[in-house]
Amino acid sequence: MRPSHKRFCNDCRACGVRRGAMGQQLVVALALLVSLTACGGSGSSWVPAPVRSATLPNAFNDYVTFGYDNGRDVFNPNSTEITPASLTNLHLAWQTGIGSGKDFNTQTQPVLATEIAGHAGVLFVGGALGNVYAYDALTGALLWTRSLGVETYACGGAAASFGIGGTVAYDPASRSLYAVGNANSGLDAAAANTLYHLDATSGAVLGKVNFSPGNLGPTDLNFSHTAVALAANGLAYVGTGATCDISSWRGRVAAISVPAMSLEHTFFTVWNASTQPWGGGGVWGWGGVALDLAGNVFTGVGNSDNGTTSHGSIVPPFVAAPQEYSANAEAFIELTPGLALEASQHPISTAVYGSSPVAVDLDVNGTPVVVSPIGAGCGTLAALQSKSGALYLYATARIAAGPVAQYQLAPPTYDDPFIGDPSYSPATGLIYAPVPVGAGSLYPPGMIAIDPGCGSPAVTWHTSFGPDSDLNGDGAARSVPAASAGGVVFVGTPCQPTGTGGCAGSSTPASARTSPAHGARKPALCCAPPSSTVGGAIWALDASSGAVLNGGLPLLTTPAVIRMPLTIDGRWLFVVDNGGDMYGLTIDQSVPAIAARYRAIDARSRRPWEARPAGPNR
Repeated sequence: MRPSHKRFCNDCRACGVRRGAMGQQLVVALALLVSLTACGGSGSSWVPAPVRSATLPNAFNDYVTFGYDNGRDVFNPNSTEITPASLTNLHLAWQTGIGSGKDFNTQTQPVLATEIAGHAGVLFVGGALGNVYAYDALTGALLWTRSLGVETYACGGAAASFGIGGTVAYDPASRSLYAVGNANSGLDAAAANTLYHLDATSGAVLGKVNFSPGNLGPTDLNFSHTAVALAANGLAYVGTGATCDISSWRGRVAAISVPAMSLEHTFFTVWNASTQPWGGGGVWGWGGVALDLAGNVFTGVGNSDNGTTSHGSIVPPFVAAPQEYSANAEAFIELTPGLALEASQHPISTAVYGSSPVAVDLDVNGTPVVVSPIGAGCGTLAALQSKSGALYLYATARIAAGPVAQYQLAPPTYDDPFIGDPSYSPATGLIYAPVPVGAGSLYPPGMIAIDPGCGSPAVTWHTSFGPDSDLNGDGAARSVPAASAGGVVFVGTPCQPTGTGGCAGSSTPASARTSPAHGARKPALCCAPPSSTVGGAIWALDASSGAVLNGGLPLLTTPAVIRMPLTIDGRWLFVVDNGGDMYGLTIDQSVPAIAARYRAIDARSRRPWEARPAGPNR
């Protein structure tokens, strides 16, 4: 079976359509109509999408990739009914344990598909067990499971496993999926990083290709931890990196022809056999690479393997890189559709590396969000995060000149709280970024909204809510924000059973939070049960003003932290927590409400791929 490569025009930015804050619903509808006739030109990464009514109960639309489109903005124009006012009707409709509650370390955003026989919508997710799962979007019922293997490795003296590390991509024209599996034969054995083509109805394997290069020695161990990006040129883009910085690895971007299921192009960020026999430079992150309208590829890059890791040894043919930022390591890069290097820039000041003994491993790991600012003549911008704690904004036409703005939202000496991505709403024209940590940040923990302007960004609002993400020293990051077309932005934060970070300081007394009127809609526990150290909470803010909605309380609390953005469509929200529970919430009052269930979380979900001891290599 060969897929059609007619892709969705899921973002009206692709057509130059601009949306303001007034008349959002009408303008979004008109924009979608424009997109049907104006998109899909030569070289575009978006192609027209069929328009389905979002006014009918439970009418779903295809949400085909991480962040909704290849620009990774996490904005769905088919979500005009999710408004600040409609949140009063939001309730939990179903909850399911992924893999019958046995999976863990779930780091994939739910992807939503329509027109699959017998279902209004089907959700696809993956987990550390190496399985891709399909669930009915209305009920949470499991439809099928497909195993793609598991890669095992040693980190800090303990064995760990890595399965599905990135969000799948759905091709509506062929009703099929593309997903990456990681597998090896034993602990630290050479791994296959494989792109699979799956039938969306049954999970049957239609094709596969291993895009990991031939093994260069016993220490060459690679992992794929990116979403799949399907482009209109028939190529699928994925990346590889490391987990736990085990020497040695060779970060790359791979381009795979999905008609032929063959590896077409590979770009190594750091390594070449003649002049740079260095490992490192991983390409990883929740969304992986992002594409602009011409199909150019943008990504951040991780650290080189310069010998500072305590996991494994550098052996020939590899040698230690001079610095952890050597070559394209810890840089923001642009590649052509054929993966030739167009631009590269190191945003982190070299002074940061000497500022503290823990200022190492400062990957520029954030998935770029490609932004077309509102305003005639504005050039394209890209926004991405770094483990240095900074959010960077670039003019994509002038990457070598450095960021046009940067915001310190976490300290440069601690990397974990700032793993993730920003997002962008064309409806408000604002970029949203989490503020996870107060110490060393420009702001208290919360969120900021940035007006990108025409390359002259400015902070529009900052709102403080939720905990400091360095609770108990765990460094649990906030989730990627997700914005609805109806004017709500959602984000997940960590929280604790004492209420710190979730409900502490709320004007609503505990008795009201657990009353039948309130508890029927939202879980009574705040925030996690005593058996859990750090749980999660989902918050809703007014996307224009930053006001915390729902009376200043979380919408939902979960037993595990939330890393992935919510998938928003029609009248529904879907979220996966890191412990392997998936939740379906809706504003549709005809759908019965249920109470959230709490269960013990697999310890492997807490420090999933970096279970390494404290010290310089955190």
